[in-house]
Amino acid sequence: MTVPNTNQSTRQAAPNGPTSAAAATATATAPSSAPSSAPATGSVFLLAQFTKKFMEEVVHFMILELDHTYLVWVGSGEGTMNNLAVATALGTSASASTLIGPSMTATSASIAKRLAARFAGNQFFVSYALDEASEMQAVWAERAILEALRTRTSLGAPVAAMGAVASARA
Repeated sequence: MTVPNTNQSTRQAAPNGPTSAAAATATATAPSSAPSSAPATGSVFLLAQFTKKFMEEVVHFMILELDHTYLVWVGSGEGTMNNLAVATALGTSASASTLIGPSMTATSASIAKRLAARFAGNQFFVSYALDEASEMQAVWAERAILEALRTRTSLGAPVAAMGAVASARA
């Protein structure tokens, strides 16, 4: 996985995506800043990649948005995915599970669980490829992810209370 050293957000069509000119134009447009109340079409996804500096370390972020599903990768150097956790929320409680890697590396699962609780009605896959021992860096990375989810994805505006996204989509 190569993460460029630029800030970008692009909509891309899936391999069997839309073929009409109107649909092609829609796939090239950045999402609006307001939350979407209509479900996304299955043929469009959003890819946001950006880089930030934590102290002296360059940290890369990638967020892939599908229909109510987000894949978040955070790392530095080469793009490795040594761990992967998934989380979803039902009502007011969220649950997470480690899919790849040892379960004792809880940073991916913790971030995924908090994101799922905050943005109810969405599923989050998180791979955290930074130093697990640095709690300060993990908190900083989670804040950067939240900022990106609010400004670079269809989640749009900040969520005032848990469940607000789910109720807005109903």
